[in-house]
Order: sequence, then C-alpha cells, then structure tokens
Amino acid sequence: MIENPNDPPSGSRVYSNPWIVENRFKGKVELFRKTESGIEPVPYPVTNMVLVGQKPLERSA
Repeated sequence: MIENPNDPPSGSRVYSNPWIVENRFKGKVELFRKTESGIEPVPYPVTNMVLVGQKPLERSA
C-alpha cells in the first residue's frame, strides 16, 4: 500500500460519501460506544476507500 500524508491524493485514503450517509445511514441506524459514564454516539464509518498499491520491483540476479 502507498500512503503519503503530505500528498493524500497520491496514495491510499478513505472518505465518506455524503449521499450514502444521508440516504442509507441517517434515520436508519445509530452507532454508540460504551464508556465508563454510559454510552456515547459515534460518527458514521467511512463508506469508501481508494487503495493504491505498488508491485515490488524484480531483482536481477
């Protein structure tokens, strides 16, 4: 996998599609996490990923 925090478009990254959040998640599902003080809501997860990989170079003998 290739990841470059200084140039995110050139490597692997995740993002949320606003249409999917609005039309598939909101009003249908809510996510929570258990904490010491009870439960608290958590944001919706990412919906898409761009995975960039690079094939290793072959070594010559």
